This record gives sequence, C-alpha cells and structure tokens, in this order.
Amino acid sequence: MDMPMTSTTRSSDSATLLERIKQRHKVGKMLLAGSGAVGKTSLLNVLKHGALDSFKEEYHRTLFLNIDTLKMADLAGGDQVGVVQVIDIAGQLDQPIHPFRDAGRLAFGGIDIIILVFGSDDLQSLLDIEKWITLIEDGQGTSSDAHLPAMVLVRNKTDLPDAFDQELVDVLLKSRPQIEAYFETSCLNGDGIDALRRWIVERISKGG
Repeated sequence: MDMPMTSTTRSSDSATLLERIKQRHKVGKMLLAGSGAVGKTSLLNVLKHGALDSFKEEYHRTLFLNIDTLKMADLAGGDQVGVVQVIDIAGQLDQPIHPFRDAGRLAFGGIDIIILVFGSDDLQSLLDIEKWITLIEDGQGTSSDAHLPAMVLVRNKTDLPDAFDQELVDVLLKSRPQIEAYFETSCLNGDGIDALRRWIVERISKGG
C-alpha cells in the first residue's frame, strides 16, 4: 500500500530536486554575513570585478540585503560555465527590519556557502561571529534544505592596522568544525582574493 506523502516528504523531495537542477545548470548560492563595516560589499565587488574600480573611504551601509550574481568564469577565469547567486546581508542586527527575521527563506533557501566576514581593525566584529553562526543555525532549523551549507571565515581589511587577537580566531576555528576554511583578504591590495575565489569555485563544483 502506498504511504501518503507528508509535508516533510514533499519538502525533502523539493530540496532534492532543487539540488539536481542546481548541479545540472552549475548554479550555486552564497551568503555573505558579518557585522557592519567589515567590507562584505567591497569583497563581493572585488570577487566579481577583480579590483575595486575606485577605492573610496566612505562607508555605504547595506540597508537590508543586496542580491548579485558572480559568473564562474569571473571567479575561475577562462570559459568555465556556471553562476553563483550572492546574497549580501545587512550587518546591523539591531535594525527594526532585518533579513534574518523578515526574509528567512530568501536568506537561507538553497545556500551552498556562507562566508562569515570580520574586519582586521574591529575586534568586536570577530567576537560577533559566534552570534552570526547561532543566527544562521537557527535559520537553518526552519529550512527544508537537504544539505547544510559550507562555512568559511574571512578576516578582511588586512591592509589596516590589526585590532584582533589571532588566538581568538584559532579558538573559534577549533570550536566550530563547520567552518571549513579560513582566509585573510584585502579589497584594497587584493591579498588573498584569488585563493578565496579558487576555494569558492572548487566548493561549488564539488556540490553539497
């Protein structure tokens, strides 16, 4: 006798179908998360364009979220097929409206990679990473995705004077095994950007 299809079964089947479609068309989805002013949007621009066209000191805050698309060819060079949808999420968690509370499925549905960003010049942004991981894990608890996204930690703004503690980074990486990789980057001089690009391409190509 056929068993009735429950909502849980339908959600699981939908998630599996989504993964098959993504793999067939070489589509990935990535979330940029971290406190305000750590350079998430600049990092996205550098990943996409190779360098900041005109570096500006002023800070332009992401008010809710930005959605952009990276071509795999831009990340890997050559004629590699595929795209990565990127969600650049607001860093100010105290806003009255925030994607984590008001756009849960948009923020978490089908995510393959979560890039957690903190700034070399901002110790608090490193301490806040634990808060971001907790929020993300809570969000995943409401998601029907069949797989968990890969997490990668990025220390951005390495061109600025350090205001962080490497021991805290080491403790975080040790206590959070779901963080698969750690990179140090500078959007100003390009340090670490190529290595991060290669990792993203390899991880998306590997699949969930």
